[in-house]
Amino acid sequence: MSRIGDSQLFERRMDAVKSLIEYIIVDIQNQISIRNSGWRVVEFDGDTINFLNQLNAIQRRGNQIRLNINNHNIDNNFPTLKKEFIKLKYFIENRMIMIEDRSKLQKLNDKLNYIERNYQGNFELIISMIGVGIWKMFSFSGLVAPIDVIIENGLSPKKWAITSYKSIKFLTEDLLSNLNEEFRLENAFISLIEARIINNAIELEDIDEELLLNIVNILNWAYIKDLLNIDIISYLGLSWFIVHLSDTENLMPSYTDKDIHLSNYINQFIETMLDVNAEEIYREFIEICTYYENNGLEWAIEFITIPEVF
Repeated sequence: MSRIGDSQLFERRMDAVKSLIEYIIVDIQNQISIRNSGWRVVEFDGDTINFLNQLNAIQRRGNQIRLNINNHNIDNNFPTLKKEFIKLKYFIENRMIMIEDRSKLQKLNDKLNYIERNYQGNFELIISMIGVGIWKMFSFSGLVAPIDVIIENGLSPKKWAITSYKSIKFLTEDLLSNLNEEFRLENAFISLIEARIINNAIELEDIDEELLLNIVNILNWAYIKDLLNIDIISYLGLSWFIVHLSDTENLMPSYTDKDIHLSNYINQFIETMLDVNAEEIYREFIEICTYYENNGLEWAIEFITIPEVF
């Protein structure tokens, strides 16, 4: 057989194994038991079937076959498919976690639908959600600034980590003043609790005014804030509010493919609550991040950011 023929034969066999792996993964994602996952009527050619039989790589059930997951050394026969077998092993070992994750995602979606049905158009509560989300963004990301600037202003990196966190309440309220000059973070938490959207408030720390001014200057906060319009602030706030909701109500899935679902939920929620095009705002936000990076404010993208699910 020619080299081209050998290559085509090899590719055909590997494609068959990839398909058998994917059948199992798809079924596990659809909450089918391991025992019943992966069985299919296939149209592989006779050579491929004989090849898989010789390696004890398939099981039969009537007119169906599947990858022989009871052959624990099966991956050794397919070294070029190492990544595919690692993925398969992950799905098999974490099937119950994925079922739990799907339940969490459904509960989160139900919660977001409840908020949409009851509070769409309630701008006071929407601004409260945005404010709590902005607070979550700063708290989760941490405030980053150039080390040399921190030291030049009389703070050690350790002191910065402690004191900058105390400024988050001010930064949140200052940013939200673009939406409502009278916004107060404590009141936002109270409003959301009273509306039964969240269950608990957060203890907020105050900060010495002189120290706060020092932190604001180190961050170059006025310049960073000036580039953020109402749409972007709202987009970031609602995105991070969903993360806060997921965290506090134990609805954050653990499996990485959750990102697809969460990003869809976030975009849909933003578009419903704000009547905007989320993708357009996202593109505008990316342009601002690029501006920060190209104009000496690269640390800003560490805390003016979107959730990792994007």
